[in-house]
Amino acid sequence: MGRRHPRPGHPGHALKVLALDVGSSSVKAAVLTDGAVTGGPVRHKYETTLDGVRVEIDPEAVWGGIVAAVKELAPDSLDLIGLTTLGPAFIAMDKAGEPLTPLVTHADRRSVEQARHLEREIGRQRLLDVTGNRPYPGGIASTTWRWYADREPERLKEADLVGALTTWLHRRMTGERVIDPSQASFMGVYRTTTLDGWEPDLVEAAGGNAGQLPEVHEANRVVGRLRTEAAAELGLPAGVPMQAGCLDGSAVMLAAMSECDSDEPGLLVNSVGSTDVLAMLIDEPRPMPRLLTRALGVGRRWVAVATLASVGTTFAWAQRTLFPDLESADFHALIEQLGTESDTGGVRFRPYLAGDRTTLNQPRGGFSGLTLATTREHLLTAVVDGLAAASAARVPLLTAVRAPRPQVFVTGGAAADVMYRDWPAPPDGGDWTRRPVPEATLAGAAVLAETVVTEGVPEEPTL
Repeated sequence: MGRRHPRPGHPGHALKVLALDVGSSSVKAAVLTDGAVTGGPVRHKYETTLDGVRVEIDPEAVWGGIVAAVKELAPDSLDLIGLTTLGPAFIAMDKAGEPLTPLVTHADRRSVEQARHLEREIGRQRLLDVTGNRPYPGGIASTTWRWYADREPERLKEADLVGALTTWLHRRMTGERVIDPSQASFMGVYRTTTLDGWEPDLVEAAGGNAGQLPEVHEANRVVGRLRTEAAAELGLPAGVPMQAGCLDGSAVMLAAMSECDSDEPGLLVNSVGSTDVLAMLIDEPRPMPRLLTRALGVGRRWVAVATLASVGTTFAWAQRTLFPDLESADFHALIEQLGTESDTGGVRFRPYLAGDRTTLNQPRGGFSGLTLATTREHLLTAVVDGLAAASAARVPLLTAVRAPRPQVFVTGGAAADVMYRDWPAPPDGGDWTRRPVPEATLAGAAVLAETVVTEGVPEEPTL
């Protein structure tokens, strides 16, 4: 993956890194010194806007959260800036790097019509063979790009750069036009299965041109230096080197690889937050229609991904709607209790409150089997049962790619024992074991920092 890189001229210098983890509702920032957290972590929240099938984040709100977090940390010196973010989060920018669109997240479902059109025009099998994925609405950014080209073409006339959240942050912080393979994989126009660049006819089908796309660099490569203007806003010195960064899920996978000191295929990671992501490390891509396939971001490794679009957000909805009188700790204790008792009173729940990230035709969530005797406990038990069953159904999908290892590395604030209740036994028999990875995205950022690659780094910030 690379090599450790102390500050030039200072042999043995302890590498000090500002790690930024930018998610769907907050930014988390910390200072890492030789991989250990020595400042923070601190969090600053912002809003995700939910408007029907549209799910957007204001990029300026994200930047405000980053500025607030970094100023709260107030690091006195830095050698490197590391970056992990949610993805995809489509954004188009003008020549000055100003946003022309909001950040349209993977939970957005406005582009079903465009997804169908892209699959008809290009062909399902070719999309799988080249990009590793079908054009899932919102979950693959080409569908959002095409939506803007169809519905708001005037907005895209000034588009000079189109990419992911990492692309916009680099444009603002370093002036560079970059993306890493993990984020590029979810653009829907990248040759994910071969890791060798953008596919021109897919770019054209999405409504753009190749000149609008960023350069692809491995996640651990330093691709730019902090510009004077951005440095002043952040309260940092100009010129600090910044790595390309990667998808937050890749950071978690890197942390798990470090925990077990192995990059052997079959490694399983379960990140349970707003979305539940079950990811398996693989050494060659084998795209499947009901899975996501993406690059790890460093080296020739890929990740097969099975998702539940809404888990943490479904539990939050259930608490807000059914149990507003309970404190969070009491509500989560109730989830575990009802998951064990499993008395739904005949109620069933379809766990699709945010649709489905791996289908084109978007299902809707809902209850069935209600009677006048139905209680809120029955409803919550049905929610738990529906989510647990959906979680278990992903295991055979991944097993069709290759046999997973029986140990699962788990991270995320929405992780609950009940989500593993219905899992089938591992392919080789025995039982699943779960190993928590605390602060996994920060641990992944530390791995990237330890393997930093610096060849070809600009000597000065891009103006």
